[in-house]
Amino acid sequence: MAAHDSVDTEALPSDQTSQSTCADHELAPVQSLNEDKQVTTDAKDTAHSWLIALLAHLVIFSTWGFVNAFGAFQTYYVYELRIGGDSEVAWIGSTQLLLIFGVGIVAGRALDAGHYRAVFACGSLLYILGMFMLSLSTRYWHIFLSHAVCVGAGFGSVFAPTVALAGTYFDRHRALALGLMTIGSATGGMVFSAMAARMLPSHGFAWTVRTMGFVQLAITLICAPFLKPCTVPRKAGPLVEWSVLRDRAHVFHLLGAFFLFWSVFIGYYYLASYARAVVGASQSTGFYLLLTMNGVGVVGRVAVSLLGSRHGPVVLMVPAALFNALLGFCWAAVSGERGLWAFTVFFGTAVACIQAVYPMVLGSFVEDTRKAGAITGMGFFVAGVAAFTGPPVAGVLIQVRGGDYLGVQLMSGSSMVVAAVMYSICMILRRRQGLQRERESAQRQPAPRRQELMSA
Repeated sequence: MAAHDSVDTEALPSDQTSQSTCADHELAPVQSLNEDKQVTTDAKDTAHSWLIALLAHLVIFSTWGFVNAFGAFQTYYVYELRIGGDSEVAWIGSTQLLLIFGVGIVAGRALDAGHYRAVFACGSLLYILGMFMLSLSTRYWHIFLSHAVCVGAGFGSVFAPTVALAGTYFDRHRALALGLMTIGSATGGMVFSAMAARMLPSHGFAWTVRTMGFVQLAITLICAPFLKPCTVPRKAGPLVEWSVLRDRAHVFHLLGAFFLFWSVFIGYYYLASYARAVVGASQSTGFYLLLTMNGVGVVGRVAVSLLGSRHGPVVLMVPAALFNALLGFCWAAVSGERGLWAFTVFFGTAVACIQAVYPMVLGSFVEDTRKAGAITGMGFFVAGVAAFTGPPVAGVLIQVRGGDYLGVQLMSGSSMVVAAVMYSICMILRRRQGLQRERESAQRQPAPRRQELMSA
């Protein structure tokens, strides 16, 4: 069901209607607003396109991989540094998520305007600076400013426009490419969780974070020279594409996204703490639970990427949300360490499906590649608002219930049920839209051809 890109020639200035974009099967010169030279890119769905997808994978590895390892920091901040309780520390991670998603709405529009490379450079500099400042932090406000604000805003400046940029290099295989790119958050989560598990006890907090920062710096230096926009810059246009809200399917998609991301990160934040506080596992066990959750997610991401490219990502979102809802309710029955390991395997797979499908869903709503950044940024902003409030609310539920996690578990399952309902409505509306387009297309056919289609 992934939509194909189309260029609205009526929206282009008269001197640009004859220009080709990377959708044409030839080299297309594009003037980037932040460069004096022209940038040329190959046609879509080529080897060059897959190179861009690989580089985007590394960007997601560097950014979301670190985010998915936050559970290790959550446990360390609460039990070792003792800078606050579960809810207070969760605000660090949730603020980081808000900025990652929220800054994307501005950074995405900058991509459409041709400023991608400048935004990427500034964002990378900001989050690498934040990482090295985090290595020097010892108090709550130090960690909040470095981990939540600097790293979060830097990630937001890099992540959303890079996802949108990579999507513009594909047409037929866009859903598959976007899905495979998101595997970077799982592989990155494994690497950063493993680094935390091995280095925190032996090398301490400061050098653990610095080492992570050096890894991110190396990835930035590899990716920066090659990531370039391939569409005609859209100089004028709104920061938010309010016109898409006239599409009811898009509205229900955004509502579903809110309830998805209200609970999708709860496991990353609290599974290690649950292992230590309720099950009685060690700190290192909590770290390896996070590593396992990210590791098994690779399988889920590959599977849904292949299925989404064939059957459409919106169709997959409904069973993925229901699977997460079931596991959220089943979490309440986990009381032993063996059960927790089994739960982690299924939970990691389920959450990975959501994270892999969501960028594919956003890409399916992009019909004009010159608006890809703005539309993608809107979708990530809604997810950011949800992720900003969800984990802290879960932390409050833990504190109100005196350390009991039942409220968090019910919240995790219930919000996923609501998300499944929203995406079911979205899927029905999109199918109706498809049938309506087919009817309109049949009516535009010549009379003999129209009668043949109607009889068929």
